Amino acid sequence: MELPPDIEFHQDIRLLIYRPRGLINEAALNKVINIIEELEAATQEPFNRFSDTTDTHEVELNLKYVIHVSLHRRLSHNGMNNIKLPLDVEFYEDMRLIVWRPCGLVNKAAVNRIITVLGELETAFKEPFNRFSDTLAAEAVDLNFEYIISVSLYRRHFYGKRPPIKSAILATDSTLIHYGKVHALLTQGSPINVRVFQDPKEAAQWLGVPIAILMADANQHQ
Repeated sequence: MELPPDIEFHQDIRLLIYRPRGLINEAALNKVINIIEELEAATQEPFNRFSDTTDTHEVELNLKYVIHVSLHRRLSHNGMNNIKLPLDVEFYEDMRLIVWRPCGLVNKAAVNRIITVLGELETAFKEPFNRFSDTLAAEAVDLNFEYIISVSLYRRHFYGKRPPIKSAILATDSTLIHYGKVHALLTQGSPINVRVFQDPKEAAQWLGVPIAILMADANQHQ
């Protein structure tokens, strides 16, 4: 394999060195990512990376691209089949639906975890999928408006111009209902269509899925 001048691969010590010069932009990173993945496919043994950016004078990147690259590399390295879902998340690939059933405390850590899972699945699968968040087993909420606004704007920006999807939130807690409506308001005009429901039958009808899927773990909420 012929490597560009800014990349060295030392097979004896299992090390790839990347020394970008001047401008770092998406084209530059895409080039090194392609080389890394070619080497990963060609070699049997893993290898480390060292990026020396001291000769870089300008950066032309954005947060959305960096997040996309990070998730792409994570999935490429681990393999799509190795996506591990938390116990409170189910993914029905045949129905293009992810179900999140948080239990106990709903806080920033819990929401950040489901956002990470969403990002991984969105990167791994080309087809869009809907969401259903069943918050009936939530016993406490430790969130604030600033965080909800930040998450909503982040999801809107990260999802970008992908095909439209539906996100149904099942909630009876007044705080979660209010936060859900704020999230719906902030994602208006984007491909993410959010609605808050108190009746799972209405949510199932809107999502176009069997009610049994949404109520699969209903007994655990009792």
